[in-house]
Amino acid sequence: MLLGRLFFIPLLLLYTIAFPQSKSLVAIKAEQAPKIDGELNDAVWDKAPAATNFIQKFPNSGFPSSVKTNVKILYDNSAIYIGAYLFDDPALIHKQLTARDEEQQADVDYFAVFFDTYNDKQNGFQFLVTTGNVQTDARLGPNLGDNVNYGDKTWDAVWDSKIKIDNVINNLSPFEVKFDEHRPFFTEGTEIFNKSGLFYSRRIGATPAGYDSISRMGKINPSLDIKKNPTVTQLYNAIKFSGRTKHKLGIGVFNAVGAPMNAIIKDKTNGVETKVQTEPLTNYNIFVLDQALKGRSYLTFTNTNVIREGKEQRDANVSALDFSLYDNENIFNVKGTARYSKIFGINPYDGFNTMLRVGKVSGKFQYFLQNLVKSDRYDPNDLGYLLFPNELSYSGEIGYFQYSPSKTFLNYNYKLDFRYARLYDPNAFSDLNIYASGYWYFKNLWNVGLKVGAFPEDQRDYFVLNTPGRFVKRPAWSYAQVQGSTDDRKRFYFTYSYLIGKFYIPGKNYHLALADLRYRFSNKLSIEASINHEGEKNYIILAGKESNGEPVIGFVDFTNIESIFSGLYNFAPRINLTIRARHYWSKVPYNKFAHVTSTGDYAFNTSFTKPNENVNYFNIDALLTWDFKLGSRILLGYKNWLGDDEFLDPTNNKTYFRNFSRLFNLPHANELTLKFIYFLDYNQLRKK
Repeated sequence: MLLGRLFFIPLLLLYTIAFPQSKSLVAIKAEQAPKIDGELNDAVWDKAPAATNFIQKFPNSGFPSSVKTNVKILYDNSAIYIGAYLFDDPALIHKQLTARDEEQQADVDYFAVFFDTYNDKQNGFQFLVTTGNVQTDARLGPNLGDNVNYGDKTWDAVWDSKIKIDNVINNLSPFEVKFDEHRPFFTEGTEIFNKSGLFYSRRIGATPAGYDSISRMGKINPSLDIKKNPTVTQLYNAIKFSGRTKHKLGIGVFNAVGAPMNAIIKDKTNGVETKVQTEPLTNYNIFVLDQALKGRSYLTFTNTNVIREGKEQRDANVSALDFSLYDNENIFNVKGTARYSKIFGINPYDGFNTMLRVGKVSGKFQYFLQNLVKSDRYDPNDLGYLLFPNELSYSGEIGYFQYSPSKTFLNYNYKLDFRYARLYDPNAFSDLNIYASGYWYFKNLWNVGLKVGAFPEDQRDYFVLNTPGRFVKRPAWSYAQVQGSTDDRKRFYFTYSYLIGKFYIPGKNYHLALADLRYRFSNKLSIEASINHEGEKNYIILAGKESNGEPVIGFVDFTNIESIFSGLYNFAPRINLTIRARHYWSKVPYNKFAHVTSTGDYAFNTSFTKPNENVNYFNIDALLTWDFKLGSRILLGYKNWLGDDEFLDPTNNKTYFRNFSRLFNLPHANELTLKFIYFLDYNQLRKK
């Protein structure tokens, strides 16, 4: 039987089509564009040959398809048209309405096409339509996609806008928290600029560097009134160009200019206002050459540089060479990087980073060995993101992967991994991690994963004290984790993960539990609730410093709880309402304080004290989206969030529900936005 109505995809882009060499299909030029009505009644379709005899991708990869599929292709000077008959039992067709780009892990069937527009078998585009007539589009590339999605779904064939509030947390680590990018300009068509991993777009338009110091001045000195202190750096411009030559050379040029930002401080005693610069005029640049080689191989050169106005300001330049080479059968792979960073200014310095990885990446048995070097002065952070420098590490993995279905499983795998890390300078031990894991995907579409591992030696943390050459010992520990999910096609969908860690000393443990429940009331309405609970006894953090500069560590029994509730209602395939509420609570009570000896041990000989921490973040986001025409949409958004400086006393608010119930007595900010986007097609206007 015919699958509902015909899937018919107009692709209003000038693309060429590259099919695998083993099969080919002739695309017929249409003198008159076919009618887009879900039928193949136009006479021109009769002239187009059909692609048939498709094969399975899952679960029996390479085997003939169990149902019949016919696909035809037309084109004219404006568009490519694809018509497909997908035959199936109507009772087995899944028809859930989803938001755009959200067909994965939903109860919906879909039809997709992929375009190798550069004819390099690496970069291209995916276009997909579901049984509910909801679209998905993604950009494809070697550095894009994950285990669930093909490519980068933040790319849309016609540019649009989606804005979200960051999932802010109470960061107890010495490392910077990395946030996702939601600004459309910095997500659409930027994959070539980040192929080397040197572009963290949140650097552009970030909070001015001097914002925190100005904010602290107002809190410390009551005679000062902070009249203005911008939280975001404005941009004068942002431009990007990218494309590929006929020789498969990708070229990318990016430029953005951040405006100088200034705070205004008023002295209450005399009424004098002072302007203080918190961020200088800044020029951001990226240049990329990406040569696609035979098969999946490539060679990429990337340069990023940041130039700030003022002789005393810091400038930065990073150059990188990345390569990935495969054999003709794509069984073995060698990949590597070589990067050099240079910081200019009053205190200039430079550093480097190299990586080499060799492995077998196909077949039932796979493995790799990797070496990573980051010098102590390697620093790409002016336009990139580096968690920490100063590393010399060796890692490897060996695994068995069964892709063919068995009596019980659709597929499964077993892996054994290790990572041995030292400091680059001085050459000193840091940590050793060994773990084994297994994953089983059952025929009922449930899955389970298990992992057990250990840090068998005390870890040496060289970063928590924020003092060069000093380290703190973290006790050795073992851990076990179980995770999995049910069939995502069902009304009730559940995912879970639980990790428990046991340290090799009394009275210390760690846990991380995550659970997500989703219930679909109908093909239009679904709700989802998730909770994340994390805690550790006697976790070591930097509590502060003595008057002489000596660092002091604190032992805390921290608890972090994050709960998220969301709902989606689809009025029609292109009209939907999404609502999301998030509450994050972090309780950090201090047990004791200590100095650290030269051997990384603890000396409990300090009178240092610090108040316990009680941190709450809360926000609600609601967005009504109406895609009323190809590439055109109306967005009505509402945001509510807890004020940044609001505080609940930890002494009287010791539980999660106590904090949650009192949040609504604190001041909240509200924002209502209306955005209208209308797409003008130059080709259509030119015809008129």
